[in-house]
Amino acid sequence: MTTTDPTRTRTLRGDFEAEVNKRFRALKGDVREAVEELDVLHLGSQQAVNQAPNPRDFEFLSDSEKRQRFQAWLRERIDEGILETTDESAIRSGDAWHSQYVQKAYAKGVTDTGANLRQAGVDAEKLDNLEQVFNQPIHSSKIEILYTRAYDGLEGITQEMDTQISRELSNAISQGWNPRKAASELNDRVDAVGMNRARTLAQTEIIHCHAEGTLDRLESEGFTEVQADVEHRTAGDNRVCPQCASLQGNTYTIEEARGRLPIHPRCRCAWVPIVDD
Repeated sequence: MTTTDPTRTRTLRGDFEAEVNKRFRALKGDVREAVEELDVLHLGSQQAVNQAPNPRDFEFLSDSEKRQRFQAWLRERIDEGILETTDESAIRSGDAWHSQYVQKAYAKGVTDTGANLRQAGVDAEKLDNLEQVFNQPIHSSKIEILYTRAYDGLEGITQEMDTQISRELSNAISQGWNPRKAASELNDRVDAVGMNRARTLAQTEIIHCHAEGTLDRLESEGFTEVQADVEHRTAGDNRVCPQCASLQGNTYTIEEARGRLPIHPRCRCAWVPIVDD
């Protein structure tokens, strides 16, 4: 192998990450408008904007009440803009915005593996599209789990972001920061905790779903053992790491392989079957 990305999911990972960026940038815009331009916390001057809470709702509140009300508004913006849905049945059925990326990554693992098997001389069924993939019980049952896993990861990120924003919000009010500084510090938490971690999640969940699709396809074709096609096989790839190298040459059963990839954030390794000559 000579590729730096055995999964060949670069475009899909980029699309998922771009959507994450768009949603978190929108949240940052909402925070800046509310805190800096409208000054709903009454830290300085006020100007009218869209999407933000009404500053009059905060006018006679105590500092604690201001923080709580702002947090409630922010949580609504997060739920609507980042998570989009909190309904468990909708998440399991693939109605959440992130589901399209999960589905495509898993299906790519399934279809790419079939193509690789046929190239190796194995009589593997050809699955040309998502409908054919998910008409098979082994794949339709697995995808619900993957939808939920990705959503839970994103929700956990927003909860940690919410906690850290709450701390900065308390500092802004108690220390009397001006609106610009307050908005900047709050959005720093959106960047560092929210956007950065969500971008990593987008990358790693694509690889995880691809790996699970690969393993499920191999299992359905009767294979019991796999090896890793690791990203470091191309000389000069500066993203090589010892963790990926540690997979090279090892043999795993299908069950042993499950959950091993990605071996680290932004890993690009994939599973390949052991095909007898």
